Amino acid sequence: MRLLFTVISEKHYSIKELAHWGFSPTTLRKMFRIEPGVLHLEGQGLMKGTAKQSYDTVSIPEAVAKRVYERLQHRSEAIKVPPKRELHLIPVVRRRKTA
Repeated sequence: MRLLFTVISEKHYSIKELAHWGFSPTTLRKMFRIEPGVLHLEGQGLMKGTAKQSYDTVSIPEAVAKRVYERLQHRSEAIKVPPKRELHLIPVVRRRKTA
């Protein structure tokens, strides 16, 4: 019961609110698709006429968002970027044609 209260009482984020991380909404949905603790609310909305289109509302608790963000930070730190090499300019000397 206590865990349920904690999940309900903490702040929840939408995909749009986490877009400032620099990922597209599609990528964020994929990242949180199987993440434990994320709430997925599925339903059907009306589209033109009588056709219906399903939708998925994602609600991400603050603790889950922090966990994923920290994991992304550790992953980016683990990727080693090779040092840039210095560019050496070689002067090009043009010779004039002699007739």
